[in-house]
Amino acid sequence: MKRVVAVALALALLLTAAFAGAEESMASTLTLRELELSLVREDGVRSVSFEGTSIQLMLGSAGGIPTLQATFSNGEGQQVDAVMQVRSGQLLLSVGGITGQYYYDIAQRLGADYAFALGGVMLLAGGNLEKALDLVTTEDEDGNHSLQVSIPAGTLSIAALGLLGMASSSGAVDLDELRAALAGVGGSSSLNFSYNPGLGRFTLEIVQAGGTVRLEGTMEMSVSPVEFVEVSDEEERYDLMDLDAETLSQLQGELGLIGMKLTHFADGAGLDDMLDY
Repeated sequence: MKRVVAVALALALLLTAAFAGAEESMASTLTLRELELSLVREDGVRSVSFEGTSIQLMLGSAGGIPTLQATFSNGEGQQVDAVMQVRSGQLLLSVGGITGQYYYDIAQRLGADYAFALGGVMLLAGGNLEKALDLVTTEDEDGNHSLQVSIPAGTLSIAALGLLGMASSSGAVDLDELRAALAGVGGSSSLNFSYNPGLGRFTLEIVQAGGTVRLEGTMEMSVSPVEFVEVSDEEERYDLMDLDAETLSQLQGELGLIGMKLTHFADGAGLDDMLDY
């Protein structure tokens, strides 16, 4: 593990020097369309198609700062932007419609080397995402690339169901009910990602006891100049690992407002039926 970090550190130094003086940032852009979300269980499959919806991920350097920007659009003029950056040893998250910024202090909790290495990997992948994916995935004879990662139980399912609840027609989600439903999940979850560059299709699965959540659709990758959303240094920042009751309440309220903005999209997609499944 130390050898991997050392290599990443060397790459980070080279890439930071290369990007720091650049006025126009080159970045890899990953665009997902024709999305279909499925919940697969022993008693059947329930699926929802998101017509017109797209997710765009842009990875690269914003003035020398490793940056991942995500844009969610429902095809009806509603859009949500989120930006993740590695700066000053912290993983910083800024979301449109959310007051302030939230961070995880990598340097303090894991070590400065890990923060620097993560930034270097983001810059490296941003230079050519397709080659970066080739390095971490396995290709079969049919041209399918795949990657499997084990993750502690419940982490991804809580995130996935929380996002579904945020977009539900009520504009809110009963967090206590959600926790109760997931309380019995044990073991580990598996994150499975596969894509075929020739066909331009991808599949992302969260597999755990009780069922599989699957997202699939078309995928396009490109490298081009990108203008990232500017992240202000003047906004107040909150430690994700140490949120007080007032900040947490404010965050939940603002997430509810974002969900309400997407209400008519959820009504037509049938997300409520999936949550009740």
